This record gives sequence, C-alpha cells and structure tokens, in this order.
Amino acid sequence: MNGKSTYESWTKAGAQMFFVIEADGWQRIKAPIEKPSTCYDNYGMSLVAILVDVMTNNLLNSTSRWNHVVLPKSGAADTMFETWDQLNKAVGMDVEQICKNKCKDMAKKLQDKVENANREIAEILSKVNTIDKKTIPKRLKSLVTNVDIPENVTSIRNWAFYECFNLISVMIPDSVTSIGYGAFSHCSSLTSVVIPDSVTSIGEFAFRNCSGLTSVTIPDNVTSIGEFAFSGCSGLTSVTIGNGVTSIWYEAFVGCSGLTSVHISNLAKWCGISFGTYDSNPLCYAHNLYLNREKITDLAIPDTVTSIEDYAFYGCSGLTGATIPDSVMSIGEWAFRNCSGLTSVTIPDSVTSIGYEAFNGCI
Repeated sequence: MNGKSTYESWTKAGAQMFFVIEADGWQRIKAPIEKPSTCYDNYGMSLVAILVDVMTNNLLNSTSRWNHVVLPKSGAADTMFETWDQLNKAVGMDVEQICKNKCKDMAKKLQDKVENANREIAEILSKVNTIDKKTIPKRLKSLVTNVDIPENVTSIRNWAFYECFNLISVMIPDSVTSIGYGAFSHCSSLTSVVIPDSVTSIGEFAFRNCSGLTSVTIPDNVTSIGEFAFSGCSGLTSVTIGNGVTSIWYEAFVGCSGLTSVHISNLAKWCGISFGTYDSNPLCYAHNLYLNREKITDLAIPDTVTSIEDYAFYGCSGLTGATIPDSVMSIGEWAFRNCSGLTSVTIPDSVTSIGYEAFNGCI
C-alpha cells in the first residue's frame, strides 16, 4: 500500500461498510492471528472490532464480533495478514500500537459500564419478588457479569436472564422455588451457578447453551428437569443428580459432549427416573456413573428396585458387569444400550419383561 493509506483515507473511503459490501478496489481479509496482550475479550470486544473502529473512527457495539475487515487491494499481495508487521506495512501506520492504546482506553470505559450495570441490577432486584423477561433492562443485558439474587426474590420466571452473554456467575437464594423456561438460556459466559435446595423444578431450556458451565449440581428437592434444560452445555464435564429427581424430559442434556461423569447418591432412585429420550440421560455422553464418589464398574441393583426404567444406564460404557436382584420384574427399553464394556449380566427369573434393545450394543 502507498503512503496515502492514512487514517483519514480509511474514513473517507467508506470502510465502515466492511462487513457487508466489497466496493470497487477493496477486498475482505482476515485479521492478524496475533493479538496484543492488553486486548480484552472478557466483555465481548474482539480485536477485529477494535481494529475496524481504529480504521473507521466509528465506535462499534461492545459485543460486536466481526471476522473480517476490508483493506484496499492496491499493494496488498495476499488476502490474509499473518503478522502485525505485515498489516502495519500494508496500512502505513502502527496499527498494533494503536490497537493496544485503544484497548486500554476502551477497557477502562467498559469496566466502568459493567460495574455500574451490576450495581443497577442489584438495586432493581432488591425491589421485586419475581424476575421475568422484563425485569432487567435490555441495555444492561450485555453488560451484567455477576448477579447475587436477594432473598426477597421467590421465582425466576421465563427468559429472566436470557442472552445475558457476559454473565459469569449467579447466586440463587433459598427463597427461590422454581427456575423458569429459558431463564438462563444462552448465557454463554456463565461458569458458576448455585441451585439451592429450595428449588423444586427446572424449566425447559433453563440453561440451554450455557457453554461455559463446567459442573452443575441438581439438589434433592428438584423433582423435574425440563426439556432441553441443559442442552448445548458443551463445557459441562460433571453433573450431580439429586435423589428427588423423578423425571428428566426430552433431550435435557443433548449436546453436552464434554461430560465425563454423572454423580448420584442413591442407585435405587436412579433406576426409577423417567427419561424422555436417551439423551435426556447425561450418561449417554459421560459414560461413567459414580455412586457416592465411587465409580461403578460392577453394578449391583438394590433389592428395593422392582423396575429399571427406559434408558437408565444408556451409554454407560464404564460398566463391566451387572447383577439384577429377584425383586426386579421389568427392564425398560434401551436400559443398558451401548454399555460397550459390559461383559457379564445376571438376570433373575423374576424378570418377565425386557424392553426393546435393552442390551443392544453390549459386548
């Protein structure tokens, strides 16, 4: 690029059209792979957005995430700059340093906005009994990072924190009894949530696509986990299911591909859970079931169990053996399907019904 490629020439050339239009003499390129160490991504501002802001003098929304930026074709040998030096030379100025300075300034401004948003939301929540989709103003949803719900709140209703993309942690008090439909759906930065014993139900889509969650504990008082409740939580590695859960509905854990362990404290209760589908059962991804923190390999069903429900041990490849007592009369559909490590099963004469493909996929 020649010496005319100055800051002013960028703004006059209409570079603000970078993400939609490739005007004559311009082409889209990928941003440099390297990132300045001071460039923050914690609040959704990507380097590319800052770079384009530098070039266009047009402040982008703090949650913008563009993948490309346009540069004039003249003098650009490649359509991708792999280093800052290449980009600096093509543009004719020290873009890297500009970005670093810009980051520092914008980080401070954004941090102030975040702290103010957290304080404003805390004040709002201190005056309500229920949180619904209108409680938190839209202008604050992309800024809030931490929420400590006060004890005056008794219900978290449908879509209450929907698309609070930068929400990191939530503390739910014992006063809350239910978590509604889509309450925390698409809170992709959420890494910590404490569900108290007072909660009795978790609604459909409640934590859908909360990909930042790594573990979750369902307390004993919860009886039902709704459809798609934790679907798309790809970061989940561990889930603990309380003794009170009697139903886990359709595809509640679908897409939780990172799961490695499911923890329970009552095996008889586990056998009686009604699963909507095979991927309602987190075992289909985790493959390993832990009873009181001990991994189960040689499964011994308690003699208080009369029926092993559908999908109960689906995909539990960590099992090597299973002993079923005389108390059991039926084994549900797909109950042990894809338990690929299972080499020994003892089925008593008391069993009169074995469901469809109950042991399919077992060696």
